[in-house]
Amino acid sequence: NDNTGSTKVVSKQPLTIGVDLPHIEVPSAIYYHRTVVTSVAGSANNVLTYQHIEDVRTFAGKTATLSFYVRSDAARNVGINLNQQFGSGGSYDVQCGQYTIPVTTTWQRVSRTFNMPSVAGKTIGAGSLLEVGFWFDAGYNYISQVSLGQQSGTFDIACVQLEEGTVATPFEELPIEVSQKRIERYYEEGVYDNYRGSNANTAGFISGLIFYRTVKSSTPVIYLWGDSIRGTFNNNIQLTDIPTYSSNILIAGISNSTILHVIHVGGTETRTLLRFYYVADARL
Repeated sequence: NDNTGSTKVVSKQPLTIGVDLPHIEVPSAIYYHRTVVTSVAGSANNVLTYQHIEDVRTFAGKTATLSFYVRSDAARNVGINLNQQFGSGGSYDVQCGQYTIPVTTTWQRVSRTFNMPSVAGKTIGAGSLLEVGFWFDAGYNYISQVSLGQQSGTFDIACVQLEEGTVATPFEELPIEVSQKRIERYYEEGVYDNYRGSNANTAGFISGLIFYRTVKSSTPVIYLWGDSIRGTFNNNIQLTDIPTYSSNILIAGISNSTILHVIHVGGTETRTLLRFYYVADARL
C-alpha cells in the first residue's frame, strides 16, 4: 500500500458468508482488502495498492490475465497496471499495460489481459520483480502509468489472480499449508526459547542458530522483541547491520535460511534459559 499527498486507511474486512459474491464463488475466501481514500488535489498525489511477484521473468514474452473481485461505495473507476522492474543495477522499468475499470457498489469479477514484453537483452539485477498495481487516486503526473484521475471513496478488492493465458480461470483455492509455505518464503514470525542445549563459554555467552521454517527469497531484515531471564529486550529492534548489538543479544550472522545469534548472560549468570520473538522480513 502506498500514498503520496492523498491519505488512505487500509484494512482487512470479513466477507459475508453466503452473501458476498467472492465467498459464494470461492468458498475459502473469508476476507477482502479495503482502502478508504481521502483525495488531496495535486499532480503528484496518489493512493495505490501493489503486489510484487518475484522475478521479472515471470510471464515475460507471454500473455497474462489478471482477474479480481471489486466494488466501491459509489460508481467510480479503479486503475490497474503491470510493471516489470529489473532489480538492483538492472535495466529501467518497463510498463506492461494499463486499464481503467468501471466499478459499482455491487461485487463483480473483472479480468484484463496483458501482452507481457520480453526481457531479452535486458540486464536483470538482484531483487527483480513484476509489480501488479491497483490505483484508486492518481494525479496528472501518473498519466503514463494509469489513466484515472483523482477521487475519494471506499474500494474493496478480493481474490486477485494473475495467470498465463487469455482466459481468467476460476480462482485457485490452495490448501492452507501450501499458502503458508508460499507466504513464509517472504515473511515469517516465530519464537525461540529453551537455551539449555546451547553452547556457553566462560565469558557468559551462549550461541545458537534459528532455522527458518521456509528458506527466504533473499536475506531478510530481522526484528526482535521479547523477554528473558535478564529482563526485556528493547521492543521492535531492527537489525540491519552485522554485527548489531542490542541489549544482551548479538546477531552474528543473517542468511536466507538461518539467524546466528549470541546471547550475553553475564559473568555470574548460571542459567541459560531465555526466550525471544523474531520476525524475518524478506518481502519484495
